Amino acid sequence: MRIAAETVMTRISFEIDDAVLALVEQQAEDTHTSVEKIVTEHLEGLARQNDPERAARSRQELVRLSEESTARMGSWKWNREDAYEGRIFSKSALSRDQEQD
Repeated sequence: MRIAAETVMTRISFEIDDAVLALVEQQAEDTHTSVEKIVTEHLEGLARQNDPERAARSRQELVRLSEESTARMGSWKWNREDAYEGRIFSKSALSRDQEQD
């Protein structure tokens, strides 16, 4: 998400439960910041999560990292039958899982 050098700022107002506000004010005090900054940073984070350009860059970076990685899975490949039959996990892993049930 790119924010222009000359960003127009809009002031908003909203209602919030007094108990919630008190908790946020305490957090702001504890972190030496302001409620306004906490809310602004949270809203900016939400906007970044839905930024298609950021998502595309993240996917490209993931592909690049996987191509550059020297880690390999080896020649063994699991299949659906092995997964359903429990042959993928060692006997100790299976017994631990069964003990937890």
